[in-house]
Amino acid sequence: MTSKGFRFLRPYLCRDLRPLPGVACRAHLRFYSVTRSCNSSFFRIFKRFSTSLSKGEVRQRVEELRSTEGLTYPRIGHDEHSLVCKTFYKHYSILKAGERDNGTRVVLHGMSAGSKLAFVDIVEDGQRIQGLCNFSIIGNSECSAEAFRTFQRLLHRGDILSVTGVPYRSNRGELSIEATELPKLLSPCLHHLPEKLEDKQVRVRNRHTDLLVNQQSANVLRLRSQIIQIVRQFLLNDGFMEVETPILADSASGAIARAFKTTATEFPLRRLSLRIAPELWLKRLVMGGFDRVFEIGRSFRNE
Repeated sequence: MTSKGFRFLRPYLCRDLRPLPGVACRAHLRFYSVTRSCNSSFFRIFKRFSTSLSKGEVRQRVEELRSTEGLTYPRIGHDEHSLVCKTFYKHYSILKAGERDNGTRVVLHGMSAGSKLAFVDIVEDGQRIQGLCNFSIIGNSECSAEAFRTFQRLLHRGDILSVTGVPYRSNRGELSIEATELPKLLSPCLHHLPEKLEDKQVRVRNRHTDLLVNQQSANVLRLRSQIIQIVRQFLLNDGFMEVETPILADSASGAIARAFKTTATEFPLRRLSLRIAPELWLKRLVMGGFDRVFEIGRSFRNE
């Protein structure tokens, strides 16, 4: 049973089905109307920046893909020439402008981020490589002009595809892969991937789209991961041992902060708290004989 003042946060824990009294009832209705009602200001903003296709558009795209065998499984298999974009950059960044490595066959998998007909930007893990689809070259590999035009029509921004070709650096100095076969569509995108996403509310509620569209958001996430790895490796090299301490306990201690309270299904009468600091658990380990311990974990403070 939750506190009367905060029942609207976890109504599923309230076993009595009577209407919530007074302020709690109004708070619950206000919370529900803001997060669920299609007439709220958030949903009006979200609809304006929505990346979803209508049901009719999705059905039409699926039919087009099915008619061209674009949904046949399996569409991807093991290939010894497959490289990730980062490795491709590392191996072939020595190519000069206008130079290609015809003796090497390379397969790249990534997301389509371009809108030009004969060029495809392949994006993978923050790396962007241009794919050149020249029919004068692809046509020699049993690719008809109709199949090439169908590929151009079906390819959307955000599709996951596989490009087989040779490393090439364009005359402008951009590292690319020149396709020798018609690229294969591995996973079609059924949403409109926006060019920009600036509204803060939409970015927070669609983090996956924000990471795809805004490179700065993705760089922050990668930087955080690198910082954690550096701190962890520094402590490990210094002889510390990494541990994990409990997150749920009967009481939260180790800092001056208000804790989040919850209950477990098997112990409905026992109040549990999310930890506000791992300090006391680490001190217990020190008292138990583990002198050099550390933990990189989360603390939950209801502030």
